[in-house]
Amino acid sequence: MLFAVSGLITACGATPPLGRGLPSAVDDADHTFNARVNSRFPVGSASTPLLEELQRERFKIDPHSEPGQQIARYFKDGLPCRQDWIVSWSTDNSMITAITGRYAVACL
Repeated sequence: MLFAVSGLITACGATPPLGRGLPSAVDDADHTFNARVNSRFPVGSASTPLLEELQRERFKIDPHSEPGQQIARYFKDGLPCRQDWIVSWSTDNSMITAITGRYAVACL
C-alpha cells in the first residue's frame, strides 16, 4: 500500500527548478520564492527570458491574461497536499514593470 501512495506522489510531477530548495515553512517559502523570482527577473529587464524560462519549466501561462499583465502557474498535486507556484508580472514595451512570485500549499 505504501508503494502505491509513493507512486502516486511521484507521478504527479516534479518541483519546477525555480521552486526547488525552498524553506519548509510555507510563509518562509513564499517569501523566498518571491525574492528568487524578483532577483532572477528584475523590474526593468526584458520579459522574453522570463516567458522562456517559465515555459521551459512547464508553468502554464494563463491565456485569459489582459494585455501587459500575465500570470503563470505550476501545480504539483500530491497526498495529502497540493503545492502551487504562481508568477504574475506586468510589462510595458516587453519590459517587466512589476513581478511577484507566490508559493502556497493546500492540504486535505
